[in-house]
Amino acid sequence: MELFRHMLHTTAQERYQKLKRVFGRLMKNFNRDDLDEFIQTANSLREWIQRDPALTREQRKAAEAFAVPQGLDWQVCHQIANHQKHAGPKSGNPSQRSRTSPSLQLST
Repeated sequence: MELFRHMLHTTAQERYQKLKRVFGRLMKNFNRDDLDEFIQTANSLREWIQRDPALTREQRKAAEAFAVPQGLDWQVCHQIANHQKHAGPKSGNPSQRSRTSPSLQLST
């Protein structure tokens, strides 16, 4: 695993910089791959911030203000990311598909 440490983003700051780069690409050329990457990175950034030992407690608290669990944008991002991560291929049986396909559920 140490071999990959230099190739992967290992801090919240690096993940945030990645998010900004992906956003820039999306603004120039909106495409499926970058949208998926943006959603996955944005969804994971909150956890990266919480676990990054380089950040102070105050920095973590300030960052938490942007990821409001009741916020519509956070809910949409989080649910799409979870769907992409866990959904897998759809079943060929329509009755099973309706039971297993996740749907977007917003709490108000």
